[in-house]
Amino acid sequence: MSCNKPLEKAIELIDAGNNIFITGGGGVGKSYILNKLKEHYGDTLDITSTTGVSAINVGGQTIHSWAGIGLANKSVNYTVNYKIRKNKSLETHIKECKLLAIDEVSMMSDKLIKYLDEVLQQVRQCSSAFGGLQVILIGDFFQLPPTKNKDNQDVDYCFNSITWQKLNLSTIYLTEVKRQNDKPYIDALNNIRTGVFNKKDIQIFENRNFPSDTRIDKNILQLFPLKDDTSKYNNECLEELSTKPIQFCATDTFYRYDLTDNKCNEAIDIVYPEKISEKISDITDLSKEFDNTEKYLILNFNKQCNAPQKLILKEGCRVMLLKNLNIEKQLVNGSCGQVTKLTKYDIEVLFDNGTKTKIEPVKFEYIVEGKIKIKRLQYPLMLAYAINNHKSQGMTFDKLVVNFQKIFGDGMGYVVLSRTRNLEGLYLKGFDCGKIQTSQKVIQFYKDLVNSQNCYIFGDKGLIVKENNTISNKIENPDTTEIKNNSNTTEKEIHEFDRIAALEAQVLELKQMVEKLTKSKFEEINIDDIYTDSSDEKTNYFIQAFEKFNQKEYDVALKLFKKCIENEPDNDKACFYTGCIWEIKGNYKKAIENYISASNLKPKNPAYLTQLAEAYYQIDEYEKAIENWKKVQNIDPGYEINYINKAIAEWIKDDADYEQAIIDCDIYISRNSKNEKSSVVYSLRGDCKYWLEQYDDAIEDFNKALELEGDNVTDLKNRAKTYYQMKEYEKALDDFNKVLEIDPEYEIDYFEKAYSEYKMKQHKEAIDDYTKYLSDYPESANAYNNRGLCQYKLENYKDAIEDYNKAIELNPEETLFINNRAEAYYWNDEYEEALNDWDKVLEIDPEYEINYYYRAYTKKELELYKEAIDDYTKYLSYYPENAKAYNNRGSCQYKLENYKDAIEDFNKAIELDPEEISFINNRAEAYYWNDEYEEALNDWDKVLEIDPEYEINYYYRAYTEDELGLYEEALLSIDKRINEEPDDEEAHNLKNIINSHIMN
Repeated sequence: MSCNKPLEKAIELIDAGNNIFITGGGGVGKSYILNKLKEHYGDTLDITSTTGVSAINVGGQTIHSWAGIGLANKSVNYTVNYKIRKNKSLETHIKECKLLAIDEVSMMSDKLIKYLDEVLQQVRQCSSAFGGLQVILIGDFFQLPPTKNKDNQDVDYCFNSITWQKLNLSTIYLTEVKRQNDKPYIDALNNIRTGVFNKKDIQIFENRNFPSDTRIDKNILQLFPLKDDTSKYNNECLEELSTKPIQFCATDTFYRYDLTDNKCNEAIDIVYPEKISEKISDITDLSKEFDNTEKYLILNFNKQCNAPQKLILKEGCRVMLLKNLNIEKQLVNGSCGQVTKLTKYDIEVLFDNGTKTKIEPVKFEYIVEGKIKIKRLQYPLMLAYAINNHKSQGMTFDKLVVNFQKIFGDGMGYVVLSRTRNLEGLYLKGFDCGKIQTSQKVIQFYKDLVNSQNCYIFGDKGLIVKENNTISNKIENPDTTEIKNNSNTTEKEIHEFDRIAALEAQVLELKQMVEKLTKSKFEEINIDDIYTDSSDEKTNYFIQAFEKFNQKEYDVALKLFKKCIENEPDNDKACFYTGCIWEIKGNYKKAIENYISASNLKPKNPAYLTQLAEAYYQIDEYEKAIENWKKVQNIDPGYEINYINKAIAEWIKDDADYEQAIIDCDIYISRNSKNEKSSVVYSLRGDCKYWLEQYDDAIEDFNKALELEGDNVTDLKNRAKTYYQMKEYEKALDDFNKVLEIDPEYEIDYFEKAYSEYKMKQHKEAIDDYTKYLSDYPESANAYNNRGLCQYKLENYKDAIEDYNKAIELNPEETLFINNRAEAYYWNDEYEEALNDWDKVLEIDPEYEINYYYRAYTKKELELYKEAIDDYTKYLSYYPENAKAYNNRGSCQYKLENYKDAIEDFNKAIELDPEEISFINNRAEAYYWNDEYEEALNDWDKVLEIDPEYEINYYYRAYTEDELGLYEEALLSIDKRINEEPDDEEAHNLKNIINSHIMN
């Protein structure tokens, strides 16, 4: 297939005014099409992506930055009125944009696309989807899914949003794989991608699996799920080389724009400290040229830019290209090679394809709100002994070692298995097909997509799943009782992740720990340092008061300061120390009054504002505390404030600013000696990272906190809930249990602990913990539902039904609960009740994917054969390899005397499972009633050949043999029937007929 054909179709659709969706598996040319569209449409096409790394890869910016929505955690009105409309250049850019591309759209959630839609409608003053802006969406939903939002609620795929429907997208579906040319490998990858893999597919990859201790050439790139493992391996390999290390520092330039005319009026070189990492503590040591917002942009750039700020190489080391240098020579992003020449000014690389070339520095751009904010000039190289999984997406390699042990999540298995050009270049360690997950929602989405009228398929249509070859997970015994809802309940009354409720218990503990970290605010002060004129009579009151203050005679000092203020109302110091005394006495309101008086007299005194901030902090008025700390920083950025308290305030306030809290923690850590660092800082920073869904980094901080302080229950609990969000349930459960070992009364989240136990198949323990949880939150429908699931797994169907009843009573419209109760009724042989529940489910949501196998069987038991046939047909459209479903549908046809249709179904069942004698026996009886006696007799012979003791219907067999003139055989068969049923009159009559035939 020529790449020009889908490109031409895409241009045709765009020029006709259509919104389009470009999709397909790995290596089919999605990025190629996007690059060509950029060339074709030029500056009229804005390129964005859902993540920072991928945005830089496609030469664009994040959709969050482009739209000015940040984390999308404010109200839409706030974002539009206070972030976008106050930035005229951003507002104009959004209004005037003609065409917008969003790459990696699979990682966009339903909530984000809805939020973006509402923002664009308001800014562009148009009620059409995306405010009438024409869009190009690119991505593969079978790969990386959206992550949870900031409030830790589960999110759905964006294609399940009403916004997706409103966009009315035309689809360009690319199926010709250009990355690989090995058909068995391609077929196996496609089956992995779409969730229909079988033993043959898995065997292909198992043949490429190697023991974990196998020595594989270190020149072959390794792929790790986690960044830490990646960095560790790269550094180890580099250290093993005996050649001299050379460091290449990038030249970074920051561009500052005038908001009035949107022109760049300043280009500033970024000078970094000696040591630079991804930590904000390094960024804060930058020149005062930058304000906090700009410093944060620099931090993000350092995190997201593929090219490191400081690149350390050795001659002989393995490197990877980070830019397309020469496509004709196959020097593209992801190409690997070996450094053959290295000086301070020259780098020469021999690439694996045989091309040797000198590498020159290139530019990497960071775009914010449509403007270039930072440029980095650096050699486009990185160490290539290892990279992490996310960085590999979109890349292609000749050889690759994939560490499969820590793979998790939908789509990740396919992503890492599809990176190499051929199977021989793929080396697996710890391969486990159980870690390959495919979302059922995505399966259904693509099934519907490829059967729609506006889907244009380019390439091998055998890789596209049509109605007669449905995408599905091939499972022998489908069970939809797995918890489909995430464990984070969304009910307002019992919102498990309500941020304030989760933090209240920790605030007091944090404050107490901070007091241990900070020196006394009111240590003895030298009077000469603050007051030099003692000759004035009025100052005598101040001097006397201050001496009493130092002697800690606070009541006397308070009276003297009061007289001082009466005589000298503009004495700011007297006001300030009066506030200090009231704060020491615990009267923060009076302390604040006096600090405000001092600040009004000397508005730019940072000490007064700092103490005012601390007093507000002590009475939990966090917004006011932060406001005053910010004033201090604006007056004197170098002034030492209590960054721990400020971090706590940013963390606990109603509109929490976790990013700023992390910055404050980093500053504190960077400015204090090792002896003054405390677990509280790491604990707080870890919790902020938790709420930002930076789970790996959060675990690092909780580990550090525990290392410093031992098994602290708060840190153990926080690490447990982080592991829980990462779906590492075994680790989460281990930490929950440690907490309870230390303090059996400690308030952990029993919902999370119970769900972890459920995932570890500890169903009895999970029931106990759900019961504990329900004693505190008796209105939690999700907890009743999940406890019911545990009872269901233990086959306690009556108890399960009771729990589902309670869940449905609390939330009558939740289809999941009703469906689960239906399945419990089914297994408890309460078929009418099960059927009623399934009918309710489909009445509420006609698209809900109930277990049609169970419902069909239920209808069969209730003798509703026509309806059962319809349900088996629906079920088989999803699971065409289920032999039992064909057999059962055949049985229903048999009951309706549709013998030919029954025989067809039995044929299919036997084809799928040739040794199942019940299927053969059923077909024999259908043949019998369809007067196909020879075929019936052949099937009965097969049954008895497999199992001579099998209980076939000897009356039918005798009748058949009689019809075929096999009278002696018929007589033997009818005698067996009479031995089984001596009172069967029809059998005796048939025996008489057979004897008459023998006599004649």
